[in-house]
Formats: sequence, C-alpha cells, structure tokens
Amino acid sequence: MKKILIATHVRFWLEDKGSSKRISSLIRFFCSRNISVHVYYAGFVDNDTLKKIKKIYDDLFFYADNFNNRNFNSVIFKKFTARALASYSRRFEYGTFFGEIQPKGFASKYRFYRKSHFNQIKNNVLPNSIIVEYVSLAYLIEDIYYAYENRPLLLIDTHDILYLRYQSFKNSGLSHWVEISREQEISYLSKFDIVIAIQEREKKILEDMLPGKTIIEVAYPCAVKKHGKVGSLPLKIGYVGTSSAENQDAITGFIENIWLPLRKKFNESLSLDIYGKICDVLEGYRDIDGINIYGRFEDLEAVYDNLDIVINPIRSGGGIKVKNVEALCHSMPLLTTDCGSQGLERGKNDAFLCGNAYDEQFEQLSRLIASPELRAELSLKAYAFARREFNEAKCYNELLDVIKRY
Repeated sequence: MKKILIATHVRFWLEDKGSSKRISSLIRFFCSRNISVHVYYAGFVDNDTLKKIKKIYDDLFFYADNFNNRNFNSVIFKKFTARALASYSRRFEYGTFFGEIQPKGFASKYRFYRKSHFNQIKNNVLPNSIIVEYVSLAYLIEDIYYAYENRPLLLIDTHDILYLRYQSFKNSGLSHWVEISREQEISYLSKFDIVIAIQEREKKILEDMLPGKTIIEVAYPCAVKKHGKVGSLPLKIGYVGTSSAENQDAITGFIENIWLPLRKKFNESLSLDIYGKICDVLEGYRDIDGINIYGRFEDLEAVYDNLDIVINPIRSGGGIKVKNVEALCHSMPLLTTDCGSQGLERGKNDAFLCGNAYDEQFEQLSRLIASPELRAELSLKAYAFARREFNEAKCYNELLDVIKRY
C-alpha cells in the first residue's frame, strides 16, 4: 500500500473556508483509494479535537505539534510548552530556508522544532510521497531534500501563486500576511519534484516560472446538484464567506455601492442574506433595510436552497474561489468579478455572470432580478458546467496517477 504524508497548518477538519475544504477533500479522496494517509498538523490540538478528527476521518493517521498526539488538557502546560519550543527554536536561525532569509510572515517561532518533528514522523512512516500544503511550510523538507537515495517524492500544493496574491492585495489597498517576490517564490517551489496548481491559468504561469519542472493541475471537486427554484418574493441575493480581509472588502463595498441603490429600485421585493463568519464583522450593517445577517451555519445545501442569486464581488486574491465553485455546483445563478472568475474562465459570462465596476454589477443584478427566465437559464448552464469541471476524476486523477507511479 502506498503511503502519503501531508503537511499543513490549516485546520482542515473544520471545513470552514476554501483551503480547509480543499485539503479535507484531498484527504478523503486518498483514503478512499486504498492509500495510507498520514497528516502532520503544524499546530496544537486538544483531546476533543483529536477525537473529532478520528471520528470524521476513520482511516487517517494524524500527528500534531504536541508530541505525536499525547495531548495535555492543562492550559498552563500548553502555554509552558509553546514558550519553551519558541525559545528553543530561536537558537537555530528559524528565519532561513536553504541559507536564505525567509520573507516576512513565513518564519515560524516553532520552525526548528517542527522541522525536527516532521523528520521524525517521516522516518517512522516512511512515506512514498510528501505533500506540503502552502509554500510557507516548505522549510519542513529542507533536510529531506538532500536525502537523494530512497527519498520520498516531494510535492507542493500551492493553493495560489503567492506573489501574485500579494500584488493583488496591495493593488486593492489591503494588507497581506506575507510580502514575497516572484524570485523568492521560484526559489521555494524549485525544491519540490512536483508543483500542484489549483487551476489552469496558474498552471501556465508556474510552467513559465519553473521551466522543466513538472506542474500538474488539481482543482477542487464538489458534488453537483440541481437548484430547487425559489422564486417567491422577496427574491433572495446571498453571500457566503469567512471574515478574511478580502471578503470584508468585497461585501462592504457591495453593500455601500450596489445594495442601497438596488434596494431603492426594487424595494421590498428583494433581500440580501449573508452567511458565515463574515457576519461577525458586519454588526454595523444589521439595521440597513433588506439585509439579513444570519451568521454561521451547519448545512450549506440548506443555505443555497433558500437563495435565488449568489454574489461574490471579490476584488483581490488568487487561486480558485471555492465559494464560487460551490455556488456553481449547487446550480446557483452567480455574479462575480474577474478576480472571482480566475480558474473558471471557461464558464465566464455563460455559466455565470461577471462584472467589475459597481455600475456594471448593478446592471447585471438588475437583469437577473427582473428575469426569472435568465435565472433559470444560468442555473442550467451552471449545472452543466459544474458536472464537466468539478467531478473527482477530472480534478484528482492526474495526481492519483503520480502518487501510484512513484
């Protein structure tokens, strides 16, 4: 049986944002394909979380920073351990990668410990392949990289091209968690045997960045279902999102520049329903006419079944917008932006509508609101597009072939 070791800092078991859903989906897929899946989580978990993970993923071997799952309930002990590890790591130049200073935001206060711990896990598991989720954890393979004989296949799951994401945030006036250049990112990615792109456009960019390197595309699969027509008044425009800076920028800009004139035009026949952690930062918008702030939810299907139109007016970011994939896979009439359509270009202005300027989005939404026929047409096209683009075979087969061959 093939063994794969996945390294991540994302709390994938929560499935509360795009990155966690993608990683969780990948883990489930490998487990279902007779592959022994081992996951190292670069973080601390408690016993309740560990039990939850084992309940969700029956066949998964899970490791965390707190000593190979020997979890301690004492808060005081956890704090002491964290401080001790941070102090220990600072003695070993935790801010470098292959001798080069890491970009601000990459350096981890537990870096030395985590690399040592990961090496220990690797030696115990003896995986055929290692997948590192996000380039910010690339330092974990620094020692493994030099073991030329019987070395595992090293793969990096980029999620997005980080230097382009940083530039996108900067252009929108938003702060980004790391400042990284194209040259720095190339240096990190070049240490891996296989580079995983999340969508076709970024695959082409990575091929230009890393000539001769094997680049494969692994999108995000999602179950596809037809949307149950709602259609009763008020028509419900929906937004689902986490409380990230780019989501805050998107929905507050929409409310202030599009929703108010839209509500004035259509009056009580329209509502804006907002779901997810983004609601935690929207308290000041609760009193605006027609806006319903629902907060966190358990059942995404139930959310979409209650909506007529979905929006994602995102202005910055990279990779692929999982919320857009999910909306299309639920056959929702969707309005997004050029940024939101990245990785979905084949369906642009066919399976979904796209608009950037506020007045353009206003006009597109007005058309959708006024025309049940257009909403029905978009729903059918979204369904067909999602069936073609987001099935498991299309998304994962190339990666599965790579893992099985090695």
